Amino acid sequence: MAVRWQDARLLVADEPSDGLRVTVSGHDARPSTRLELAGRTQLRLVVGGVPAAYARHHEWSDVAWLSRAVAPEVLGPITAEDVRSVAAPAGSFAWWRAWMIAFLGGVDASPHTPLFSGAWAIAPLRSGLAAEGERYPTDPSDGLAGPPPLAHGLARAAAGVAFARDDWTCGWGDVETPMGTVWPLQGPSPADEGRLAWLRKRARDATLPPVLLLYVSALGSYVLLDGHLRLRAALVEGVPPPLLALYPARPDARGALIASLVEAGSRLHHAAGVAAVEERLRQTTSCEALGARTRAWPMPGGRARFAEEVRALAAHTTVPPEDLAFLLDT
Repeated sequence: MAVRWQDARLLVADEPSDGLRVTVSGHDARPSTRLELAGRTQLRLVVGGVPAAYARHHEWSDVAWLSRAVAPEVLGPITAEDVRSVAAPAGSFAWWRAWMIAFLGGVDASPHTPLFSGAWAIAPLRSGLAAEGERYPTDPSDGLAGPPPLAHGLARAAAGVAFARDDWTCGWGDVETPMGTVWPLQGPSPADEGRLAWLRKRARDATLPPVLLLYVSALGSYVLLDGHLRLRAALVEGVPPPLLALYPARPDARGALIASLVEAGSRLHHAAGVAAVEERLRQTTSCEALGARTRAWPMPGGRARFAEEVRALAAHTTVPPEDLAFLLDT
């Protein structure tokens, strides 16, 4: 497998982000970390060849996630030598670029790689409150191909919550959840405490390596591929965790974005709103708005196997009956 990259100014979380446009070639087989399609709206995530999580989205309302919380991370543990090798000031373009290149090399060499042939992108990602997030489109099947959104829900991801179901329509009195939720693949373990202390020190002195997220556009959500402990360390220390978004990319989506902004601006009659649209237009035209895409392989056994595995996992996890029925699409 060959991985080539070049610097690119990308649109990520509604802001320009200095990242890398990546081309992967020579990897046409199923990667060991991949999404599999069981039914029309049911996905299984396999990590390192082992089933790790199950998800279902409904076209008009919800997304649910059930994880085994024991998946291996895609990269090996980051060492003190790895941290020292990045000499650039933390948060600078050179610092981010060094970590992006290091992570691409690590993902390329990993037995748990998610990479497959085609266009990819990786870029620093902004996180924030759910209230700042981008709303799901009315029909997700018609609008989840844009650039990655703002990431949120980091505390839940750091806690390693095995099951969650989010409502994106707010139609039944629930709290509306925007795009950009981060789903975990690991839960906390007492064996992590020693390493967590070292990472907390890195967080305090602003040398904590980034957390690697995979954006899954079919769900409008992120999967925490690597850095569960790094995320916990940052949150415990009360510092914003450095995040990197990795995603399979589709061609520049600026045309549709610009058209939608121009259309929105034509309906505004107050200065603040017009100024906000003009600023979005400026940002959009100053960078590449690579859209995200999801590639999934057929799941062996299909819906029947999906249901069997979900029921077996749910028997050891707290999943309300109505949520289990939603996951199973029954």
